[in-house]
Amino acid sequence: MRTVFFKVYFILFVLLLIDQNLAADSEQGFTYNGLKEAFVTRDGAARISETGLLRLTDLSDKYETGHVFYSRPLKLKGNVSFSTTFVLAIASELGTNQLSGQGMAFVIAPQRALPGALANQYLGLFNDTSNGQSSNNVLAVEIDTVYNIEFDTVQGPHVGIDVNSLKSVNSTVPAYFVNGEHKQININSGDPVQVWVEYDGIDKKLTVTLAPLNTFKPDIPLLSLSKDLSTIFADDMYIGFSASTQTVPTYHYVLGWSFQINGVANALNLSSLPTVPPQSSSSIHTKPNLAVILTATLGYIFALVLLMF
Repeated sequence: MRTVFFKVYFILFVLLLIDQNLAADSEQGFTYNGLKEAFVTRDGAARISETGLLRLTDLSDKYETGHVFYSRPLKLKGNVSFSTTFVLAIASELGTNQLSGQGMAFVIAPQRALPGALANQYLGLFNDTSNGQSSNNVLAVEIDTVYNIEFDTVQGPHVGIDVNSLKSVNSTVPAYFVNGEHKQININSGDPVQVWVEYDGIDKKLTVTLAPLNTFKPDIPLLSLSKDLSTIFADDMYIGFSASTQTVPTYHYVLGWSFQINGVANALNLSSLPTVPPQSSSSIHTKPNLAVILTATLGYIFALVLLMF
């Protein structure tokens, strides 16, 4: 009898170890070609469609914020490396290639919510009191569509690396390198753009790379930062996205997302990603047609003349 009990206990112990190992493996990374089944939490205006398209903000209102975070905390402190890639798109209410606002960011934060975070130029990350506080423990890579004089050095759309503050420690115009040539990217076009964010925990170096969809990852990153991120991170950190709008309602989309600890993030299956709804080439609030106005006015005058007669 004792032998039977011992065997049962031994089997249960082995199963427990296997379960723990599987759980640990699942915490090392994920790949979402579309976020319909993603293990995430969201707040604000953030929604995930039936096709798996993550929409952080929409056109329903001004001054919106939206957040989506991977639901499980990650251990990123110490000599830990990580790699992530995602596909985003930004589409303004005013139509293709028009003014939009404000932008979005990939975020690593000590909690899945960002209490007190504001819309507008704060990108749903901070507010006028928390911005710049070392206690934030926040790293962000912003894809900002608007120049804000109090924070930005690039006059126009830009990509920046933020450490506890919206005053980027490094920023530049959205672009990519191909065959040694520097080509700018219009992030207001509504077209998908792929982003790679990678950190080497040994060399203590963070890099950010951009490219249009269906373009090979450039060999030269767009931005880099040499810094030990352990000085920023808490023991448990959450990864996700934040976006905000101001006076111009704007869609901020994420089509796919891959992440890996101590390795290279899996390549996304670009052909299986959800598509971005087509955007108008002109403002949704179009100006009234002059011919329609004249016809209506003349008709009104003619009716008035008949009535007088």
